[in-house]
Amino acid sequence: MENRTKQTRAKINKIIGKNIRAERTARKLTREELAELVNFTTSHIGLIEQGKRGASHVTLLQLSEIFDVPLSFFFHEQNDSENSSETKHEEEIATKREEIAKLVEYLNETELEYVIDVIKEHYSNTSPVVDRNKPITK
Repeated sequence: MENRTKQTRAKINKIIGKNIRAERTARKLTREELAELVNFTTSHIGLIEQGKRGASHVTLLQLSEIFDVPLSFFFHEQNDSENSSETKHEEEIATKREEIAKLVEYLNETELEYVIDVIKEHYSNTSPVVDRNKPITK
């Protein structure tokens, strides 16, 4: 019985996570922006969206207010046909950004500056619109 409860909880967490991610991306919010609104870390938001961590009832209430949706919205199971290829692409990009953030998390200032210089150098060679003296933005 306990195993079944864990499976049910895991399924619910995945449904809730997918709905949070779908609404966040539909509203053009980054994980960082949403994390700031609910006072969480970006990685915590990522874990909730991936269904690896559950969202508390307080968090769901906050999100329902932020997104202006009913609480029941988060429990609606979407069919795969409802997930657009654009949403899947956005999810892949978000995952890659998280991977980069994890890779640079423990770099010191000198190492971070080097990584930034490499990225800017790459874009200055491939894109004439990047100004090497300005921060890189989306």
